[in-house]
Parts: sequence; C-alpha cells; structure tokens
Amino acid sequence: MKAKEIITNALKLLGYTSSAGNEQLTARIMSKAIPIINVVYSDLWPKEHTEDFEPVAKLDDEIELSNKAVTVMTYGVAAFIAQSENDGDNQQLWMTIYNKKLSTLTVISTRKDVLPRSWD
Repeated sequence: MKAKEIITNALKLLGYTSSAGNEQLTARIMSKAIPIINVVYSDLWPKEHTEDFEPVAKLDDEIELSNKAVTVMTYGVAAFIAQSENDGDNQQLWMTIYNKKLSTLTVISTRKDVLPRSWD
C-alpha cells in the first residue's frame, strides 16, 4: 500500500474528507502528511524488520509492512492527524484503538543461551 492511501483512509476514519466541505482542512493535513506517516511507520518497522528504518520521502512511496500492520498504521496516522488538529475526542479514540492493535503485532525473536555452565 502507498503512503497516500494510508493518509486517505485515515482522513475517512476521522471524517475529514473534502466531500464533507473540508477542502482547506484536507490541504493543511496533506502538507504535514509525510512526517506523520514516518512517525507511525518508524514505530511499526521493528515489529516486522531487522534492518534499519528507511523513512518515506513522498506520498507515492510504498509502505513495506504486512496488511495487518498497515491497518494498525492507519489507526495511528488517524490519531496523530487528530492530535495535530486539536481534536481531542478523535485523538483519544484512535490512539486507544492504535495501542490495542499495536499490542497484537508480535515480534518473533530467538534467544541464545550464553550463560556459562558449571562442570559438576
């Protein structure tokens, strides 16, 4: 999924669409879309990748996360957009959903036993 699609979906969740007569609001949000995307993207990146995070440079960039993580990312983006617009109710709702969904993403890691053993 592309970054622009995530922003568009988040705007729909918040009801901040241009079809509702919010042309100026949508333009204002789109001007700060890349930093918002990168904040949430960097939060989710270590859940699925071990290499260094590469931030999004433009809205046409592809988000390299699983479908489940992209859905979680949409909720996080919606929460940060609402926060940037001082919309406390929406911010609280979507941040709560984001945090609950974020906890469902698991990180699979392996442990290596490195403790020294005593010889009996």
